[in-house]
Amino acid sequence: MNTNNIPSAVPGRPQIPRRTQGAAWRAALAAGVLLALLGAAVPAVAQKKKSDPKAAQKEERAMQERWRKWMEEEVGYILTDEEKALFKKLTTDAERDQFVEEFWRRRDPDPRTAENEYKMEYYRRIAYANDRYASGIPGWKSDRGRIYITLGPPDSIETHPAGSYYEGGLTSHGGSTLTYPLQVWTYRRIPWIGDDVRIEFVDKSSSGAFKLLSSPLDRADTFNAMTTLMSEEMSAYYDPSDMVYLPIGTSRPQDQLFDRFEQYAALQHAPKIRYDDLKQRVSAHAYAQSFPLAAQGYPLWMMPERAVVPLSVEVDNRHLRYEQKDDHYQARLNVYVLIEALDGRIVAEFDDDTVSAYTTETFDQRLTEKTVYQRFVLLPAGRYKLSLAVKDTVSGQVTVREQSLHIPALPAGELALSGLILARTVLPASAKDDPANPFLIGAFKVVPNVSATYRADDRLAVYGQIYGPARAEDSQRPQLSVRFEIRKGDAVLLTVEDPAGRSIKRDGPDRYVFMRGLPLEELAAGRYELCVTVEDAVGGATASTSSRFVKE
Repeated sequence: MNTNNIPSAVPGRPQIPRRTQGAAWRAALAAGVLLALLGAAVPAVAQKKKSDPKAAQKEERAMQERWRKWMEEEVGYILTDEEKALFKKLTTDAERDQFVEEFWRRRDPDPRTAENEYKMEYYRRIAYANDRYASGIPGWKSDRGRIYITLGPPDSIETHPAGSYYEGGLTSHGGSTLTYPLQVWTYRRIPWIGDDVRIEFVDKSSSGAFKLLSSPLDRADTFNAMTTLMSEEMSAYYDPSDMVYLPIGTSRPQDQLFDRFEQYAALQHAPKIRYDDLKQRVSAHAYAQSFPLAAQGYPLWMMPERAVVPLSVEVDNRHLRYEQKDDHYQARLNVYVLIEALDGRIVAEFDDDTVSAYTTETFDQRLTEKTVYQRFVLLPAGRYKLSLAVKDTVSGQVTVREQSLHIPALPAGELALSGLILARTVLPASAKDDPANPFLIGAFKVVPNVSATYRADDRLAVYGQIYGPARAEDSQRPQLSVRFEIRKGDAVLLTVEDPAGRSIKRDGPDRYVFMRGLPLEELAAGRYELCVTVEDAVGGATASTSSRFVKE
């Protein structure tokens, strides 16, 4: 088995990879050809109508075919049903030209730049799929090409070019199973399907034409081949319909037969908003607060041109309604999020859900705690409007709110700090942590205190990132120190000095993080400010950041 680990810039969901020079050139060429075709078509048709009606009719048919291909082939994977219906109603090439322009403009992640990064990346993915996944048909038409274009590169790929043997192939009696050539793509998260999603492709013809696995039964080689691995006596008791197979080396509930069928069906469609009732409330600006919640975005720069933003929503458990199920109590929240630029352009939209479940023994204690939902989004620097609707599915109550979201620009070539994440816990990630855990940031698990409110016996945990420190010539390492101060107005009430930088850890080639737990028992109830200052002994620079919190 060959395992290729493909890093993802954002934990919890797949990301667009950096373009190579050749791939970008191909994408640019494809986009340029498309625009040239669209831009030049209308006057050409008009001119030929005057001189040669037959030629003009031929040209019009060619244009109709061009528009059909654009709609069904070039953007078929990302064109919504509503957009498709509208496009079909257009009657002139000028209207279609305008539609195409608006189609890409709505998807442009940063209109300040000269190029539309989304469009260029989309055509890059098509070029990559055609280059890597063609087998009798163009790569973009293949199952692997479609998944790659719509979801981006997987977080990891397992390749079994000669098939594999693995145990536990029969539902109740064990046995060894021989598979066709197989590829397994793993995504940490696909919002409309779930976490830790394994997508399997099988090559039944051994021709390189991998097909999306619609059922675990498709993975197995012919029944005759499998029976050679069992005694004739055992094989007489089973037929192929009794066989259910799990992904190699796993026994996950989501890989059972009917769950696999549901995943296959879900992968045939683009992500759609499931909670339309919440979307309609946000669209109608029907703001309401049936229960209080706190929401916050924490910009972290894991790449120079974009901030990775853990977007967190927090609700007190005592405001939720729980229902008893067997030996535990459970509450479920549906979440809808819309992020818009100030010009009204949608930059992110998604919905999701989260469940909090507690045993009957711990339920009363857990009611004093909070449920936190978190999702990572990728945003360029700028100011945005964040709208969200959260529904308690047991009580039916809904809270709808709107707030601003500011993503400051990262200063280039100088020492800089991220904003502070005031947290409940900050711990190093362990091998036991699920890679799809939404609170994993790099090598650390950070559970935010979104409301920034602490009780008398709480410790304040803080996490932040350091960018652009200078490096010593001999060791090629920075020499950083950090100071934590808790202030109330102009008065400094607590200072923790760390001249050796023991609170600072390396978390990537050019990224350092600081973390610390601070005692609060000596503080009276009230509002305070935490200030963090980092000094760079090599470069002689200093950077500071701060955040407010409340002690009850």
